[in-house]
Formats: sequence, structure tokens, C-alpha cells
Amino acid sequence: MRWISQWLATGCLVFITLSFGYGQMLNKLPTDKFFNQIVGTWKLNNRPVLEQWTQATSGSFQARVLDLSKGDSTFTETIRVIKDKGQVCFVAKVLEQNDGKPIKFRLAKKRKKKVIFINEKHDFPQKIEYRLKNTQTLQVQISGVVRKKVRKITFVYQRIK
Repeated sequence: MRWISQWLATGCLVFITLSFGYGQMLNKLPTDKFFNQIVGTWKLNNRPVLEQWTQATSGSFQARVLDLSKGDSTFTETIRVIKDKGQVCFVAKVLEQNDGKPIKFRLAKKRKKKVIFINEKHDFPQKIEYRLKNTQTLQVQISGVVRKKVRKITFVYQRIK
């Protein structure tokens, strides 16, 4: 009788372990290798702004953008990279924009050192590109068409952690 309970306990443990491992595999995103490289804290050149990237326990990636210009740190944006309905999405929620609602951009291109997300229906930007120039330099470019003119803004960050 005792060996049956031990066998059941062992079987349950094996099942839980395998289920967790399989679940982790399902949560993998095709952008994981890129975002693993940018986990850390990045400071915007010539401005008191930080972008802090972490990996959540779910396997997704998230960032918070902090403005340090007023002495205290103020969250200006939160970002999540998630899988939604089979698509990898960059979800940004910017303080005092879009009525506080998040905006989704879908993955359009993935390379070892670059990812591009697009949302053609958004006013600006319609495209967000993250490019890892080297281990210490991250370039973020937002772009889109505003009043029939292409507009691009480039942000260059240096790794501080």
C-alpha cells in the first residue's frame, strides 16, 4: 500500500515537471534571443531617461520607461512583448496618450540584432524598430506618415546595467 502512494506521488511530480517544461516551451517567442540581449537598464543619450527591460516569469518581456528630469523617477511608458492570438506583439502604454489605453504593434521583421513592429492604423508611430548596435548601444527608431510626410525619430541608448 505504501509503495502505491509513493508511486502516485512520484508520478504526479513527473507530470508536473513535464507540464511546466512543456508550458515554458509554448511561451517561447521568436524574439526571445533579441530581447534576452537587451535585458537591463539603458540610458537615453543626452537626456535623463531610462528604459529598463526585464523578463517576466511567464517568459514574456517587459520594459518601463522612466523620466528622471524632475528629480523623482516618473513612469512615462510601459512596454510588453507578448504572444497574442499567435502573433508576437509589442504593446506600449504611454502616459497621457491614447486615453491611457495600450497600443499593439505586430512583429513584422526579426533579425539577430533587430526587431521591427508595425501598426499601420496608428496615427504615429506606425513602425517601431529596436536595433542592437553592439552590447552597449541600443537604437530605437519610431516612424510613420504624418500629414503625407514620413517622420522618423531616433533614440540612442547606452547600457548602464
